[in-house]
Amino acid sequence: MRTVPFRINLISHFFALLRGEGKAQAEQARKAQQAGLLDDFAFVAEANIGGEYLDDAAITRLQQIAKRTWQRHFDKTLGLSEDERRRTPADGAYKPGQNACRSPGDYGQNAR
Repeated sequence: MRTVPFRINLISHFFALLRGEGKAQAEQARKAQQAGLLDDFAFVAEANIGGEYLDDAAITRLQQIAKRTWQRHFDKTLGLSEDERRRTPADGAYKPGQNACRSPGDYGQNAR
């Protein structure tokens, strides 16, 4: 008996999205994500100045940032030097790809 109301709710939600309802929530979520990214960028930039001590909380935050992935939509060979181009396989240069920000191992005990 639960299936029919669930489907009706799902269909009504789908049509609400098609009509543009929910745009405000999507926009709010996008802005919150952008604010978080800007905050993370400022944190990484501050940690990158040099001479600073990174406590355990900062290292943990860097490791969490490093685990994030992003979707590449551009040619991965843009901006490479001739030497780098020779070392980079040309296949798939324009294909979208999943990339990690950094290897989580890049930020460990020796990062202090």
